[in-house]
Amino acid sequence: SAGLSDMGAAMGKPELRFWVVEHPTAMILAIIAAHAGHALSKRTNPSPRRHQLATAGFGLALLFVLVGIPWASRGPL
Repeated sequence: SAGLSDMGAAMGKPELRFWVVEHPTAMILAIIAAHAGHALSKRTNPSPRRHQLATAGFGLALLFVLVGIPWASRGPL
């Protein structure tokens, strides 16, 4: 891809920067947040705290996914 071969040029174009840097980063952070929420909730005794940890992890993952979605306002690539 043109963005991966010349990162300097990719940083100068917002649409290309989104696909090369921002989108993959947001999706990786979403995976990490979901995994952490699940893992922490499994280690906690059955209690409301267990559900709070899972909800926080999955909620944060959802936030990262929403940030990483190529909404129409970003324009076409």
